[in-house]
Amino acid sequence: MSLTLKETQTLAEISEFLYSFLPGQAHPFADQGISFAGIARELSLGKFWQGGSKQPAINTLLENTLDLTREKFCPLILEIVRRGIKYRGGKGSPITREDIQTLNELILEVGFKTTFARSYLRHLGHKARRWFDSPFCSITSRMLSSIGVVRK
Repeated sequence: MSLTLKETQTLAEISEFLYSFLPGQAHPFADQGISFAGIARELSLGKFWQGGSKQPAINTLLENTLDLTREKFCPLILEIVRRGIKYRGGKGSPITREDIQTLNELILEVGFKTTFARSYLRHLGHKARRWFDSPFCSITSRMLSSIGVVRK
């Protein structure tokens, strides 16, 4: 199956948007999973991570995942967001409600429905993150709590 022109354009926008969420490759002494390459390997998408320049590598990863293993697209996005929450939070530049709203709008353009949990948004106010809910995209409060994002 080949991607449509709209999907190709939207994936380019998503890859540009996700650029700041994580490093392409982790530092040799850092947690290797906190990178685009690490997530790709863990989700058995390592063959889609080309390395080299980060922006084209992210775009290639997203394009190949959507085109060849569509069922892994949302798990990939969810892991990028989950680990990006930790990574950017530690860098003093947390992922905001606006970031996730923008990402959700872009994901909708490639055919995935997303919604947010109001209780989670209330908890974090204007700097809240939004989670996903579709047949392929699903983050629950328990999952977010397990990584230390939601207070009980």
